[in-house]
Amino acid sequence: MTEFRKSKRSRRVVLTTLTAAGAVAVSGCGSSDWSDADAEGQVYASVSECVAAGETRAECENAYSQARIDDSDSAPRFDSRDVCEQEFGANQCEQRTSGGNSFWVPLLAGFVIGNVIGDVDIDRRRRRYAPLYRSAGGTWYHGGAGYGPLTRRSGGGYGFSRSGFDRPVGAPRTYSRSDVASRGGFGGRSGGASSWGGSRGS
Repeated sequence: MTEFRKSKRSRRVVLTTLTAAGAVAVSGCGSSDWSDADAEGQVYASVSECVAAGETRAECENAYSQARIDDSDSAPRFDSRDVCEQEFGANQCEQRTSGGNSFWVPLLAGFVIGNVIGDVDIDRRRRRYAPLYRSAGGTWYHGGAGYGPLTRRSGGGYGFSRSGFDRPVGAPRTYSRSDVASRGGFGGRSGGASSWGGSRGS
């Protein structure tokens, strides 16, 4: 299976290249480069759209497979379905269990193919992949060691924290309604932070 589950309401897929493949504007599109970004990449919602954008099928399938693997322990966790759906939309969350603990996570919505900015050793054979999640408001979020938003860069593609490529150390924290409220919404910048720490134990 190479397509991600979609909600009942129609959604156009966000592509980072303005081609006939169906790129659309999202939150942050057209903004200047995000000064906090230290990684960059291209966003795809399916293998077929990745291929349509010019990547090889092998690259796209590899990125998709890795995103599926990382999703198992990198997806944002919430203590209830209501809290998860408040942030990611109706019917866009599923329940999981790990280590005897039950929690809710958003559905995997896409993947990024990218690299750490300034890493001269990265080439096409060593590009990095990461799972992505899409909020109810249309913002893409990476998983990994810290949950942060992707911001459209003026030169094309998306910029985000390099923690999006890092798998969490230990069990990710499970967020409650009060956690979300204190941040002003998932991924909010409380106290100047640009992402949620995903590596803290629940």
